[in-house]
Amino acid sequence: MKILILLLAIFAGIGQWGCSSGSFSWGDGAVSPSGGRIQTVDGRVDRVDIQRGTFEIRDPLRERVIVSLPYNARSSDVDRLRALQAGDYVRVEGRFLDRERLELENFLRDNR
Repeated sequence: MKILILLLAIFAGIGQWGCSSGSFSWGDGAVSPSGGRIQTVDGRVDRVDIQRGTFEIRDPLRERVIVSLPYNARSSDVDRLRALQAGDYVRVEGRFLDRERLELENFLRDNR
């Protein structure tokens, strides 16, 4: 019984830090509380889907990145999504869920 409890505690700890999630992240960055590396991406908005809470940008290093707002997105991020239009330049940071999908952490200021 003690071994089972120990194994459950170990697996719960792995899941908490995201080691068993199977998600893919790119490059080096700060580690977020859920375990994925936070990456910065910038580019021009190609398309906005308010219903799905997503927008697509073209990054100079990648063909496209689909950025999605998390389920519990801040109201300021939802407002920013609603204001986005094709052609807008954006800088965001978030965690890659796979090669082309990024979950938004923050909209960043454009310091170009």
